[in-house]
Amino acid sequence: KPFCELAKGLYPGLYKPTPTHCFIRLLAEKKVLLRNFTQNIDTLEFGAKIPKDKVVQAHGGFSSARCIKCGLSYSPEFVRKEIFADKVPRCSKCSGLVKPDIVFFGESLPKRFHRLSAEDMPKCDLLLVLGTSLQVHPFAGLVDEVDKECVRILFNREPVGQARAMSGLPDKEQLKELASSGDMRAHFLLQMIERQEAEGFRFG
Repeated sequence: KPFCELAKGLYPGLYKPTPTHCFIRLLAEKKVLLRNFTQNIDTLEFGAKIPKDKVVQAHGGFSSARCIKCGLSYSPEFVRKEIFADKVPRCSKCSGLVKPDIVFFGESLPKRFHRLSAEDMPKCDLLLVLGTSLQVHPFAGLVDEVDKECVRILFNREPVGQARAMSGLPDKEQLKELASSGDMRAHFLLQMIERQEAEGFRFG
């Protein structure tokens, strides 16, 4: 029951995608997005029309649901209807609880997360880390799974968890040096950082 009450305030459709979600969709449209790994369960990535095959919901989401007792799958519409009717969704087969496929504390992350992170991280040449505490593992460990030559950039309102320990993470001055030597990725990122700083954000 407490989860159902909480879920009402998180359900897709209550919030709109942010400019950041639209930026990630633009990367996909430009065919430079390998994958969008997210800890968020609000499915705003899909609201922004980021291709589903590009999105990995590490902590699950509301787009699918199943009985926690027998594993029978249910449509997200069924769960939404029950929750917004102030009912606890129950399985028609075994009367077990039906919940969206959201990862609770202590549960294993989806197999797709482990498979694609193992495949994608070695291929990554630019890792954008956006709005995260970098404290929840194993997700936070993704920043250390890329090649040592991969450029890693953290965008966050505050200095966070592992940020200062991310070996090889270039600061703004290093980006300027890389950009002046002709590195177009560094030039592009430097422009992004300066634009964000002009709008009041701080590069961590």
